Amino acid sequence: MVTNASGIDVSHYQKRVDWVRVKNSGVGYAIIKATEGDDFVDPRFDYNWTRTRRVDMLRGAYHFFRPRVDPVAQAHHFM
Repeated sequence: MVTNASGIDVSHYQKRVDWVRVKNSGVGYAIIKATEGDDFVDPRFDYNWTRTRRVDMLRGAYHFFRPRVDPVAQAHHFM
């Protein structure tokens, strides 16, 4: 049973991530930005999502919420 794991949050701001290096450093999981607002799709999402799977890393996707944008539209955009 895992009681403590370290993870990272990544998006297009980190540019190209070396996922083998990240995994080998002891990072246990990644939370990957997928969308923002009601129209932005992170251009590095597909790369990060695919590469974390290749190195067998736990992963999750997240939406960056914008408070002045329709929340229902944002939820639909993320889905």
